[in-house]
Amino acid sequence: MVHATTLFTNALIERKGAKTGLLTTAGFRDVLEIGRERKYELYDLFIEMPKPLVPRLWRREAMERLAADGAVEKPLELDGALKEVAELVEQGVESLAICFLHSYANAAHERAIGAAIAERYQNLSISLSSDVAPEIREYLRASTTVANAYIRPLAEIYLERLEQALRAEGIPGGLFLMLSNGGLTHVSEAKRVPVQLLESGPAAGALAGA
Repeated sequence: MVHATTLFTNALIERKGAKTGLLTTAGFRDVLEIGRERKYELYDLFIEMPKPLVPRLWRREAMERLAADGAVEKPLELDGALKEVAELVEQGVESLAICFLHSYANAAHERAIGAAIAERYQNLSISLSSDVAPEIREYLRASTTVANAYIRPLAEIYLERLEQALRAEGIPGGLFLMLSNGGLTHVSEAKRVPVQLLESGPAAGALAGA
């Protein structure tokens, strides 16, 4: 069975995702607002840009730094980063995006803090930019990882219930999810990186009508 949905798209547009935090390299706390420093209406002096999915209060910094080739310029201060995460959890954050500078070239720092957080907070959903979007340029990588973290708890619940319903009905065969590019993926991968499914509904409609 192949399944496509607009559930995650709607959650993103309607701002009905999880309470999401962002942990990033010191100095890049405002990357979601700075973006590419472009305006969709160049000469509009009163333009209102969309608010980031993560409010500034829930965007925290970790002391660490990698060079563009992945070389460690400043080792990760794990204890300090964990303290920031502890404060986020106390404030009710349910899902965390981790995006360190140049982690596409070296994911060691992201994986180290991700593993430490997962050990301490089993109920906290964690999305690493080196897993979600291991690409150059911090804004696109950060915004994609934040979107993934924002909808991931919803995706995990929804897909688990869908699998249970199919088993209860005795429907044979495996379940596959349609990706935004028209491809397919397994349920486990869809739960881990649901941002890949944001346009799965329209993609399925286009394929069905072709």
